[in-house]
Amino acid sequence: MQNVSFNVVIRVFEALALTVLLAACSSATPSASPTSAPVATVAPTTPPATIAPAPTTAPTTAPTATLPPAATAAPAAERILPAPLYLINEQQQIVRLERDGTTMATITNEATPIVQLAAAPIDGTLLYIMQGDQSNTLVQTDARGGQRTELAAGILSIPVWSRDGQRYALAWEDGPQGAGIYGARAGEKPGLLLANIPFKAGNSTPGLRYTPQAFSPDGSQLLLATAPDNGPDAPAGDIAVLGAAVLASDGTATTLVGTGGDPYLCFSALWSTDGSQVICSSYGASDAMPALWSLPASGGKPTILLPPSSGQTDVFSVMPTSTGLYAFVGTAKTVGENVTYALEQIDANGKASKLRDETFDINAVVWSVWAPDASGIVIQRASTDGSTSNQFVWLPASDAPAVELRLRGQGTPVWGAPGT
Repeated sequence: MQNVSFNVVIRVFEALALTVLLAACSSATPSASPTSAPVATVAPTTPPATIAPAPTTAPTTAPTATLPPAATAAPAAERILPAPLYLINEQQQIVRLERDGTTMATITNEATPIVQLAAAPIDGTLLYIMQGDQSNTLVQTDARGGQRTELAAGILSIPVWSRDGQRYALAWEDGPQGAGIYGARAGEKPGLLLANIPFKAGNSTPGLRYTPQAFSPDGSQLLLATAPDNGPDAPAGDIAVLGAAVLASDGTATTLVGTGGDPYLCFSALWSTDGSQVICSSYGASDAMPALWSLPASGGKPTILLPPSSGQTDVFSVMPTSTGLYAFVGTAKTVGENVTYALEQIDANGKASKLRDETFDINAVVWSVWAPDASGIVIQRASTDGSTSNQFVWLPASDAPAVELRLRGQGTPVWGAPGT
């Protein structure tokens, strides 16, 4: 049994916008001994954004961090960012920050709150979910909020785009063909791709819920997160650890990681560049449990990418580079101890070295998002004016100065397309 800080669990799964909450974790003994291998490069993805509630109390595990104090506002004429950024603001509308880091516009004016968002990497086409009294609505617009089209209504969540922006997928709890993963071509109404496995009273095994994570680089497969369904009477927190599966173009799903954390914990899964591997990162890994590992997308023997250490290791926000991986890495001597994080480069031999000198708290790490070209990462820090909004900071993947962005709020921002 692995113990994970409750506050960290809450913040991470707000960021992932999953419909389950991790309260306890367990891990199974791996069926195959891991081997060391060169680090596989991870295909960059654009995660869905979530609107996160302002914390009512400071997390008890939040350590003191040395976020860059010299961050300054970017001059309007400069292109600081490699692409525009979108965020669901505190009014629960979508705002867009331009590449100068200063120019902003509110691009939606919906009558009901917007709760999730995804942007197509090629042309910036937006998918977002509006929350209604009885059901949610899936809406598609262009990169600036025009050409609005409603595509579906119901209990909808986690929209994701394919790399070419031609297809999308999402979870639909009350879809016309039952609960499961639905998808379609851009602009079309979604159809069932994979049905959930329903809970059945008296069965020795729980049901299974799927949520989409990312299309493979060639668009032929869909990476899924899995969570057990223990029925409506299951106690709060009885949801174990997320697993991972791959949905092929023929509609078959291959389980890669069991929902008990078998072979290892996998709280965030990503594709390798060529789609042959799935990379898993985790927090709260202790003893011999790796916080960064991989396995073939077709299933097989796990490979440790960052050697485990005594105490606790956390890995967040993995991103590929030409020489290995970038990631936030935090360690503690004992499980449950306060953790600060460093932005590190992990080479092909699993050796980690600092990319920047600052250290970061959980608030900066959980909602961080890499630029698609790996040139830097957007992090967050508590506002200095006493408001509940966080300050967004552009942090280059070098020793270049950090830049404070005009953007304020909470939740994970989403990168748009560079030319839009």
